Amino acid sequence: GGGAFMTAARMLVHLIPPSPQRMAGIAAFGAALAGGMSAAPWLAGALVGLEAWSALFLVLAVPAALAGVLAWRYLPASGATLDGTPSGFHLADGIVLASAAFLVLYTLQRLGYDWYGERNRAVAGLLAGLGAVAWFLGSHARRKLPFLKMEMLRSRRFVTGLLVFGLCYALLGAFNAALPQLVQRVLGVP
Repeated sequence: GGGAFMTAARMLVHLIPPSPQRMAGIAAFGAALAGGMSAAPWLAGALVGLEAWSALFLVLAVPAALAGVLAWRYLPASGATLDGTPSGFHLADGIVLASAAFLVLYTLQRLGYDWYGERNRAVAGLLAGLGAVAWFLGSHARRKLPFLKMEMLRSRRFVTGLLVFGLCYALLGAFNAALPQLVQRVLGVP
């Protein structure tokens, strides 16, 4: 449920011109991310323990509404990118990219379960997803006004940020797997 918050928050932080305020925005984003990831298991456990698990959806509704209001208020409504150059969004490209991402991520997630029983279906899904990615990249490269600026993906700054983000994500994943077990077994929290 937090995926929309991540995107909106990152976009809002990048609208701040490079300055100490942007660093404060990045720090606030990191603190909110860490705080939310730390509080969510405790809150979810408490709600499940009270047999009120459906309240989890209400808990997400308030920040979602707040994120929507902030995005509506501060994100630019035009199709221009942050550097002011125009960007063209093509619905077909967006659908293909979303479908490709879903197919690749879903089949990669299922490979561990389906490899021995449903190997052909899993591999077919993965190939279909990768084919959709290739179609998107080829189609997108021919557009006069591309939605995504692919040359940015090759910049040193982007690759460094991606590596740091990947490391942080791996650490968060390790904490998400280990921390609940430690809290349950060591502290006795149900």
